[in-house]
Amino acid sequence: LHTYSEALKSKSLVHKKSLSMLNQISKNPHILVAKASGAMGAETLTVFFDSQHKIQVHSFLNNLPWIKEKQLTVFINENSLRPGIDCFYLS
Repeated sequence: LHTYSEALKSKSLVHKKSLSMLNQISKNPHILVAKASGAMGAETLTVFFDSQHKIQVHSFLNNLPWIKEKQLTVFINENSLRPGIDCFYLS
């Protein structure tokens, strides 16, 4: 997923606003990968992380300016994709 996400960025196929958000998200060492989806700036971001860092990642995301301004909302997915990996959806 990381390789695919980077390929989209390199081909300028990620909305400018989403790219800025992804760059901020990638600063957190607990986040494994984040992927933007959507069209025309109506974005959803999916953030994958190690389950043991759920509290830290959730806190980090909720302190980002564009989350605080309610441009996106954090949706918690309580179901692991596989043991040890969880994700948050930002929409």
